[in-house]
Amino acid sequence: MNENAKCPAYYNVFPELNHNEIVGFETPAEILSRLAVVILQDRYDHPRVKRRMEISEEIIKPKVKDILKVESKGESFLARFYSLVYIGDYASTYLALEYGINPTPVKVIDYLKAELAKE
Repeated sequence: MNENAKCPAYYNVFPELNHNEIVGFETPAEILSRLAVVILQDRYDHPRVKRRMEISEEIIKPKVKDILKVESKGESFLARFYSLVYIGDYASTYLALEYGINPTPVKVIDYLKAELAKE
């Protein structure tokens, strides 16, 4: 999302999200109410992690615009991993097009590299 759609996005992993980050879903309500949370899931996630995901969804859902859950597809670990990567890549590209943005140039990174090269 950051690179292709030029919009802010960040991630965390379970169970780490439950240590401090989940507390951040308190304020500011006007911003939280516009956020979508995407939870990437795999059928081989540990049962305790699955339970953490369920409880976290209960906590977060009333505060955000939407929670989207994406389940991996495929038999092998690699297939399941890439099924989630592809969804993210396609979603970020389509979001860029929705915003009217060309997803390929990364002008800010090019500028940063050029400025660093001056030193």
